[in-house]
Amino acid sequence: MNTNKQNFSLLKKQPLKSVFLQTFVFFFLLCLLVLPVETTAQQYNVAGNAFANGGPGCYTLTNTTGQSGAVWNVNTINLTQPIDITLTLNFGCNDLDNYPDPNCGADGMSFVLQPNGTGSFGSGGGVGFNGLTPSFGVVMDTYENGPDDNIAFDNGVDHISINTNGNVIHGSVNELAPPSVGAGNGFPANIEDCNSHTFRFVWTPGTVGGTAAIYFDGVLTTSYTGDIVANIFGGNPVVYWGVSGSTGGCWNVQTVCMTVVASFITVGNYCAGSSINFQDQSISGTTINSWDWDFGDGSGSTLQNPSHSYSSSGTYQVSLSITNIAGFSSTITQEVTILSPIVSIDSIGSVCEGDQVTLQGQADPFPPTVLQLFPFNNNTLVGIPDGGVTAGWTGTGGTFASSGIPVTGLTAGWSIESVCFNINHTYDGDLIIYLQDPCGNLMLLSNGLGGSSDNYTNTCFSPSATGSITTGFAPFSGTWIPQAGAGAWTTLTGCATPNGTWNLLIGDEYNSDSGSLIDWSITFNNDVPVNLTYLWQPLNINNTLNPVFTASTSGWYSLTAIDDFSCSASDSVYLTVNPLPVVLVQNDTICSSEQASLLASGATSYIWNTSSTTNPLLVSPAVTTTYSVTGSSNGCSATATAQVYVNAGLNITVNNETICEGEQAILDPVGADAYVWNTTAIDDPYIVQPIITTNYTVTGTSIAGCSGTTSATVVVNPNPVITINTNAVCEGDQAQLLATGANSYDWSTGFAGNPLLETPASSTLYSVTGTSLGCTGTAEIFLDVYPLPIVSFTPSVSSGCSPLEIQFNDQSAPSIVNWSWSFGDGSTSNVQNPTNTYLEPGNYQIQLEVKDVNGCVANSLPENIVVYSAEAHIITNGHVFSSGDGVSFFDGSLNANSWLWGFGEGSFSSMQNPTFVYDNPGEYNVILSVESPEGCMDSDSILIIVNPLFTVYFPTAFTPNNDGKNDSWIPYGESWNPEFFEMDIYNRWGTLVFRSTDINNPWSGKSYDGIVYESAVFAYRVKIKDVKEIIHVYEGSITLVR
Repeated sequence: MNTNKQNFSLLKKQPLKSVFLQTFVFFFLLCLLVLPVETTAQQYNVAGNAFANGGPGCYTLTNTTGQSGAVWNVNTINLTQPIDITLTLNFGCNDLDNYPDPNCGADGMSFVLQPNGTGSFGSGGGVGFNGLTPSFGVVMDTYENGPDDNIAFDNGVDHISINTNGNVIHGSVNELAPPSVGAGNGFPANIEDCNSHTFRFVWTPGTVGGTAAIYFDGVLTTSYTGDIVANIFGGNPVVYWGVSGSTGGCWNVQTVCMTVVASFITVGNYCAGSSINFQDQSISGTTINSWDWDFGDGSGSTLQNPSHSYSSSGTYQVSLSITNIAGFSSTITQEVTILSPIVSIDSIGSVCEGDQVTLQGQADPFPPTVLQLFPFNNNTLVGIPDGGVTAGWTGTGGTFASSGIPVTGLTAGWSIESVCFNINHTYDGDLIIYLQDPCGNLMLLSNGLGGSSDNYTNTCFSPSATGSITTGFAPFSGTWIPQAGAGAWTTLTGCATPNGTWNLLIGDEYNSDSGSLIDWSITFNNDVPVNLTYLWQPLNINNTLNPVFTASTSGWYSLTAIDDFSCSASDSVYLTVNPLPVVLVQNDTICSSEQASLLASGATSYIWNTSSTTNPLLVSPAVTTTYSVTGSSNGCSATATAQVYVNAGLNITVNNETICEGEQAILDPVGADAYVWNTTAIDDPYIVQPIITTNYTVTGTSIAGCSGTTSATVVVNPNPVITINTNAVCEGDQAQLLATGANSYDWSTGFAGNPLLETPASSTLYSVTGTSLGCTGTAEIFLDVYPLPIVSFTPSVSSGCSPLEIQFNDQSAPSIVNWSWSFGDGSTSNVQNPTNTYLEPGNYQIQLEVKDVNGCVANSLPENIVVYSAEAHIITNGHVFSSGDGVSFFDGSLNANSWLWGFGEGSFSSMQNPTFVYDNPGEYNVILSVESPEGCMDSDSILIIVNPLFTVYFPTAFTPNNDGKNDSWIPYGESWNPEFFEMDIYNRWGTLVFRSTDINNPWSGKSYDGIVYESAVFAYRVKIKDVKEIIHVYEGSITLVR
């Protein structure tokens, strides 16, 4: 054996102390020390060092040295009833039994039944069971005590046994079932493997007592039959159940999960419309009391094992949610694909009997492809060269075993399902194993794992595996993630094609061991198209989507598509076959120019060879003619023909006549042997006297039976009705007599024409005769002549001063109804007695026009009105003055002979043109009042402004030191015009240093650009305009003092 190989022999763990010391310590702790109990969710309590670790129903019992912890279900169980509890246990990863090594592993866990409540827990190194009494325990010991310990020998491997009353000593009276270990019994020799394991306790009560069966990872491991209720619990069948664990000087992270895992399988026909059975495969640490199915199509069930039928194809997400009596839940969702072709037929409507019909069907499989497994294997034994490669071999170089499998027939959409093999080798830990695709890509499956013996038995690798072979323990039976990692599969799927030779390469990196590859296989998933076959009924035509046939009768036509899995679907279409119509039409005989009526029957619509679609067809052929008609009903058509025979016709004529109202007309037809009029008269000639214009129709018939028809019109012109529009005029007016109702007129005055113009001196009778279309009528009228009204009015006054208001009084007669006044100043009025006000002086002519009830109009002679006035007006030699100035006032008035002046300060004058001196400044309103010779008065006013005397003052010095006193320089005074001001400042060299055009902007002793001047004498030049607009210019000097 190569000395560099790993030693896979079991190592000793921490030795336990003596039985007596352990018992003393455990009972002392139980009696004197009570640790707090934590109540966890989901009906479980934790005690000691245990705590909920975050997973659903998962708890950590220990995670370092010197701990004890337990978890208990708060609901009791009754041992007179069947009990089935499943848990998931993890015993940690520390496997060494060589205390005091800090990484040695201990001590294990126990499944316990006890009646003392949910606050108990074992302690010390007693597998979590020490000190719990009375109790029934399944003890899973992970520390192998050697023969030098003062307790019974543990047999050197991890083991499971059944003990009572907190005693873990093998071979004692408290041991109900001795230690069990080994692959055949389900409990591994090394349970501290980092993996989770399934623990199941099944209690079956009997007539006396019962049987406890213990399953580990699904394998019956140990059991006990006896009356534990009487022998352990004193006849009390009601107990609590839980898991307790402990550590001493060695330790492990020991956890327990109250397993609840939803799972189900489906059994049945996966065609749409067929029933599928859903079978619950869930596992739970306690009884499952709730199932909630969601079939993915809107329906569900609460049965444990329901069945369901899907109405249509599709992929459905089926979910099962379970809940156990402990309140834990689990949900699983799986896809269920329901197979059924998708079938449809295009609607075809209706056809006619005898038509060729093509049915348009569509059918697609669902799903269009299915995933099938394609296994390939090689059962040829291949020897593995001993030590043919070196450590870290990469699949090339050296001598190694190579076994190939030819792969054919795979198409796009392929993937690897699994690679499996069996190897017979005395030390599997020497082996390095690769899988090689047809492109030469390599993927490492396993390297240096397995230890001694044949550990590669039924070993498989798959992309769907969840456990990595690097974290597993031999033997490697089962399915694993390859050592290269879960993502390494993409190395192989990158090959362009899976078709070709796949190789399994096995190298041995150490000498002295031999073996062989017994067999191996590789399985692929590949999408395979789903095929369909077709059947049309009642045509009994197969394997076409578009059958062609001759239509004969109406009925249903169905298409059924069947896929490779015998799933079928159908669709139907109703085909209406309409019969052909039987079209009939009769022959006809007519005379020339007559009309034949051809009536077709047997259809609902018709079209003739003349392109007409009317029925009957009215025709007037000149000669005998054949006509054809096509009749249609429900889209189907047929044709028939008819003859129209034509005999020669007659040409009948008759005279028209025009008469006046009350006269007779004679109608004389020719061209036939006998006549009938539309009045039923048979006269020839026919004498008529209509009162209005009338049409007369006559039908002439020959001896051969042909006839002809014509018509005559007797026009009856009415005698005209004459009217004259005028019957009265005013005296002196001309009358216009307008006659209407005729085309020409003759008046009794001898005048021929229209209208007649007459100016009679008195009322007169006139007559007229009118003629139209040879017919006459007469009318007469008595023309009245009305006298003119007499116009008269008087004003209230005939003269006066403006404004002059005058009342005008109408005295016109007789029966005046309208007045029109003109007052001579541009104003008018229509009232009978108006008032008018004259604002301006002058002479005004007044006129009145009146109208009487007969519409006769007369005007008055002009009446004269005189309006006088006086107009005051002031003229002065100015408006703005200074105190002491003399103001001259001049009279500019019109038509004035008397004056009175008021000067606005209490003084008056009656002079026409006075002069007045104002001593005091102010504003004075001057008023002039005048009177005319006729006594008319008026006034005018003007505003006189008197300003103070003009003054100017110039300071001789200023001190711009910002003390608020005399800081700037500018002249000041009174009676200035503030709109005009100019001030220039010069230095002693005559340079302009400052300018201001604003009387509010003084000089502060600085230049334009801000230079501050020191004490000096400066010159100024100032321009000022006074209120009389006179400009004054001043020059001088000023002293600036700093």
